[in-house]
Amino acid sequence: MKAKLRGDWEHKPIGHAVDYYMQRDTFLDAWGPLDIAATSQWGFFNTVLTASHNPNPGHFGEVVFRPVVVRDHAWITTNCTLYNCEIGEHAIVAAGSVVCSRDVPAWTIVEGNPAQIIARYDHEHQRWVYQEPEALPRRRV
Repeated sequence: MKAKLRGDWEHKPIGHAVDYYMQRDTFLDAWGPLDIAATSQWGFFNTVLTASHNPNPGHFGEVVFRPVVVRDHAWITTNCTLYNCEIGEHAIVAAGSVVCSRDVPAWTIVEGNPAQIIARYDHEHQRWVYQEPEALPRRRV
């Protein structure tokens, strides 16, 4: 499998060269707003979606666009799905996580479907502090 880039990705800040995503079998949908920091790190088999359909009866054919933003030094590990979300600086999205219509705060680790916060970075002691899973609030559409 090779990277699949759809939409107007040539005119959007996708952070890395296309080869970077090709080597990682990543799907990038750039029909909607997309902003990926060049210092972000990506694992394999990730999916980024910025377009969907209007779910209201009689309007399914209408395309709706939702932004995806990945901030500096964020790490999108492996097999993750991102849609209508912002991943904060130094945040980590654990393997297999789905971040849909939620924002991940800076310096946190999230995992699951839907993604939940499982750790926060303690700057004073320079270590990750794990916690009971904490739900991320839904983003308004």
